[in-house]
Amino acid sequence: MFQVFNSIQEYLSEYMSVNFSTLEIARSIELKNTLLKSPKQLHSKLDGQAIHIVDRVNDEDSTNLVITLKEFLLPYITDEKLITVGKRDKENTLNFRIIHDVEFYEKRGQKDESLSSTDKFQRQHLTIESTKSVSKPIVKTIIKEQLIKRDISSRTLNLFDWPKLQLKGIWTFAAWDEDTDHVIFMEIQPNGNFEFYEMDGQDILFNWQKFEKYRKFMTEDGSGDKINTLEGLVVSDAGEINQIFITDEISIPHLSKIEAILREVETELPENKRNGNELADIVEEFLQEPSDLDIEKFKLLSLELIKIGSQPISKGDFKSLIAQYLGTTRKVGDKDIDVSSTSEATRFRDYLLDQYQIRLKFPQDNQSKEDLFDASLNIKYFGETEKEAYYFVGDRKEKVQFSFKDACHLRKIVAVDDSKLIFRQLLETMDVDFVRTGQSTVIPFPFKYIREYKNFGVAK
Repeated sequence: MFQVFNSIQEYLSEYMSVNFSTLEIARSIELKNTLLKSPKQLHSKLDGQAIHIVDRVNDEDSTNLVITLKEFLLPYITDEKLITVGKRDKENTLNFRIIHDVEFYEKRGQKDESLSSTDKFQRQHLTIESTKSVSKPIVKTIIKEQLIKRDISSRTLNLFDWPKLQLKGIWTFAAWDEDTDHVIFMEIQPNGNFEFYEMDGQDILFNWQKFEKYRKFMTEDGSGDKINTLEGLVVSDAGEINQIFITDEISIPHLSKIEAILREVETELPENKRNGNELADIVEEFLQEPSDLDIEKFKLLSLELIKIGSQPISKGDFKSLIAQYLGTTRKVGDKDIDVSSTSEATRFRDYLLDQYQIRLKFPQDNQSKEDLFDASLNIKYFGETEKEAYYFVGDRKEKVQFSFKDACHLRKIVAVDDSKLIFRQLLETMDVDFVRTGQSTVIPFPFKYIREYKNFGVAK
């Protein structure tokens, strides 16, 4: 993108100009809630919860899957006896059903074994064809999906501390089903209890007049069709209505700074600092700095460079020697584990950059992430006027490595008619990691509950 931008500036400046918009952030919320980060954090949510593995396939593969699934579930519970195995679902239990995929049943003219969750039965399916080998991330995902279904069955929020928002009265969230005329409403009380209501254009189970007034804010004027860019409505206890729209706009990190740093990393060593002797001199010079360094490590590095002598050395090889003698890190799960003293390697690299403008790697410290990628991190709320505001949800700082999976799409909030903007009070509802496993949700989490409720069936 930056290359395109530069090309326009260089070759098309007579005909057009392209610039990025810079907006002032009104509120920023750091993404830090990590309910699913480790098994221990889920213990309180699963304390005393019965888990039932239902084997509907009954062959060697499914038996092995049962054994593996049980093994991976154990770290998340407090008592092994809470896990049972059988052929039929159990009420008021988290049922993990092992079945075949749809294609298997269609080919054989058999009834599909998948069943919807209900208020009595929470169900999560694993198909033999796609999950012959279960992984820890898969298990973590299916557990959190079951916990959401359990919340829906009990009509109580257990995965999020709703009272901490200090919202007065009942707040309502509304979203379309796939059906053009079907809207589902979720009302949340101050204590976190909630209820669902459904309206299909012809009838509503309860309080038709109460919900009908919201329909016009979810449809196009004239045609009555769904507004395609509308992701939902939020209604406060005072009746203030805000619409949430997805836009085509995205936030962009600081491209010029990033490009400049990348060029510095790719640039070869300075002409007078390209052989072993010259670099060994820098190491010895660094050792004169008053510090608590491990002198022996630096001496070994210096000796290795002296062996190279007047022969040239590439920046890549120099970087490898630093890692070999001063330390490096490796990724273990969600943490960086020291192989040896990484602080000394970092301090030496910083010295090379400060004193000789030799940059060996792209910076990955938190401060650099904030400086370069602030437009892709955390929750940012901005552009607020009396009736409109914008926000985006980015990544957590600790999750950023060498790439971003998605761009951050800006979402627009609109206060309808005489309503005021209320969305700022809901920003924390996106600092959760149970909607998208390990990631934050881009719209308030109650909409995930609405999506799951759509798939609930009648008790059976």
